[in-house]
Amino acid sequence: MDLKQFRYFIGICDAGSISRAAKVLHVAQPALSTHISNMEASLGVELLHRSSHGVVPTESGEILYAAAQRIMRDVSRISEEVRTLQRNPVGKVAIGVAEAQGNFFGDVFLHRMLSLFPSIELHYTSGQSSDLYRKLQSGSLDIGLFYKEPEIGGVDSRVILNEELFVASAYQKSNGTSHGSVVTLEELRTLPFIFPRRTHFSIRQIVEFAFDGIDLAPQVVAEMDSFISIKKYVSKGFACTILPWSALYEEVENKTIMLRPIEGVELSRNIELCLPQDRPQSIAVRETSRLLVQLIEELINEGKWLNARLIGDSS
Repeated sequence: MDLKQFRYFIGICDAGSISRAAKVLHVAQPALSTHISNMEASLGVELLHRSSHGVVPTESGEILYAAAQRIMRDVSRISEEVRTLQRNPVGKVAIGVAEAQGNFFGDVFLHRMLSLFPSIELHYTSGQSSDLYRKLQSGSLDIGLFYKEPEIGGVDSRVILNEELFVASAYQKSNGTSHGSVVTLEELRTLPFIFPRRTHFSIRQIVEFAFDGIDLAPQVVAEMDSFISIKKYVSKGFACTILPWSALYEEVENKTIMLRPIEGVELSRNIELCLPQDRPQSIAVRETSRLLVQLIEELINEGKWLNARLIGDSS
């Protein structure tokens, strides 16, 4: 027996007539009669007393009727529980976001997650893209949002956005340069830079590749893996660096750091949503990923995330 037969049997008992049940259930009367005959043959008992006035369940039919109602109620509850889980997912989700992007929208994302999905236990971390990639592969993260070199595999990924990169230096008022003014190639050769170590998935690799194209090697005066330290020393005028607007938006607004494009050089990097290949995604992980992308789209479309553009179909 299956759920359809249970539903038909309940409908016949409630209607008191196979012909009336056929109209209510929108099923041909002969098909209903066949279903009942098959059930009776399968169980080896008579389920309905048939007369010219209609049908009523036999003693065995009464037992089946009560059991069928319980089963249909349980099925209905299961469906509702599944729909509720979709609306209010439950579980643990570990997400890692690259420092620059997390610096800009991390607080907004966490607030939105807590508001919409209070039953998800969120483990949020930010860091360098290479570290987040390793954590995603090792199983420490369920979701990653970071820069990944195109040829590196091992995860399911799709590009979400592209960010422009700028020369970041201490804000200055009276030396002829200003926020947004172009850095000439001649000036570029004289600037001291702070960069992170040369690792996979770093801005430094993008910069050095671009500088090779103009036959220029940046003057690297210090290497720092601390995002906070780099910003601190740049704002104090110790050296310059190259970062996207999202990494320095507060310093730009507070006029401690200014951003400038390089003359004739286009610098940008893609940010990808990355998921493990070897683990199924829970509803909580899927909904967290969906909200993350939705928030990024919202911030860019509303003009709040400057110098960034959406890439491809990020739905």
